[in-house]
Amino acid sequence: MNLYIMQLLALITLLGAGAALFRLIVLRVTPSQPAQHQTGHPLPFQLEITFQLVVLLLIVVAGFVVLGVTRFNWCEFLNYWQPTMPAGLSKFLCLEAG
Repeated sequence: MNLYIMQLLALITLLGAGAALFRLIVLRVTPSQPAQHQTGHPLPFQLEITFQLVVLLLIVVAGFVVLGVTRFNWCEFLNYWQPTMPAGLSKFLCLEAG
């Protein structure tokens, strides 16, 4: 798999997990139906939230591991995707990033 596509997938994953964490922690959105244990009894809400937090944090860690292993460089990443971006956007973002 292309290195830059892997990095793009990791960034999308981090964005999605970050949005889900924001929704879970800040907005405190409750699930529409409580999760069911194998016995059919609903799980305690706090246990369900804890499980969701652990899964989302594992996803975030995995995303950062992928970016670290692939030695993510913002400017190189933007230069690769430059043909698909509006003119001058990658240069502007690279200068802003330092």
